[in-house]
Amino acid sequence: MANPVAGDGAPPTRFAGVAMNGEHSTDAIDWRLVIAHEPRMVKDWMIYLHAHEDDRVVDLLNTLAETLPQEQLLRLRPVWAETQLSCVLIDILLGPDMNWEDSDPELFKGRFYSLAILRILAYLLSLITDASDSRMLARHSGAHARECADALLSRMERFVEAIWDRRHMVPKIPDGETAYHAAKLNFISVMSWFIEAVVKDGEEGYRDILKNILAVLTLPLHHLQLDRKNSQEYITKLYASPIHITGKRVWLDTLNALIAINSPDSGRSLKVDMIQAWKAYGTAIGLSQHSRILNIANTSLKGPSEPNETAAYWRTPKRCFWKACGCAVGIHSGHRVRVCKGCYKVLYCHVNCQTRDWEAGHREVCRKL
Repeated sequence: MANPVAGDGAPPTRFAGVAMNGEHSTDAIDWRLVIAHEPRMVKDWMIYLHAHEDDRVVDLLNTLAETLPQEQLLRLRPVWAETQLSCVLIDILLGPDMNWEDSDPELFKGRFYSLAILRILAYLLSLITDASDSRMLARHSGAHARECADALLSRMERFVEAIWDRRHMVPKIPDGETAYHAAKLNFISVMSWFIEAVVKDGEEGYRDILKNILAVLTLPLHHLQLDRKNSQEYITKLYASPIHITGKRVWLDTLNALIAINSPDSGRSLKVDMIQAWKAYGTAIGLSQHSRILNIANTSLKGPSEPNETAAYWRTPKRCFWKACGCAVGIHSGHRVRVCKGCYKVLYCHVNCQTRDWEAGHREVCRKL
């Protein structure tokens, strides 16, 4: 391992490269090793590289973006709070010489540099906040989280004003066919596959991401519940809503799949947490396994598709008939679909959907039609 070096006032590191003369040089640094083994120096490197307008700061930011969410680096969460790296990034962004709006790629302290910093800042802020209930100081940030939160709050007014003053930089999204609520797009189908894959693979880094997404999806319902005057009217409207209809399709199968996953001891905490989050999502949209109040979740997507019996195939609703496909409900598919040449009674997004439906039993159904 290389000896610590400190060239031109640069922070010391064991992971400097070797120059042509054989001496250690800070011109080539393995930022992955610095982040993993010298995390308390990341703040000093950020300050140093920014002050010297050193282009290597972009490499450091990009490496941070790639490595911070990785499972093996989750142990470093308390270090980011202790060193208050997020405060350093905010101070850089609020510097008088930062030009957020200049998109000239040759300008060091321009838009691209600002966006790279904001990307890391967003992740670091998520470590000391809990988006599911808007409380500060999530427990995984360690003993220094409160100190870091206090330091951040002292800067927050100036930071929020800076963001607000640049609101014109946010591109406008034109009205069109993409302006749909997540429920109508059946986004929960994607989430159901995502959460199952995360638990199977033991991807610890996605724990908070999944919990936060599920919380955001149900946040409007929490507000409605608080504001409702007639609980029965609320329940009636909830059961007829897209978020309940699309969620009911996948909730029970996904819950059973999560419970059935045989996780190693190292992944057991993740499995328990994801099951709790999935159950909380079901409760929010009016579903439960056993309840006298909520709608009993008894829908399963197992089994073959249900053929269209009422119209010619060219008048069949443009959606995928494989039950588990995300295009099976919600708005009509915006892409081309293919018809089953055996019965002309069902449509599919892709040959993969058709194969899965045949495996589920459509082959036998098709022969009888």
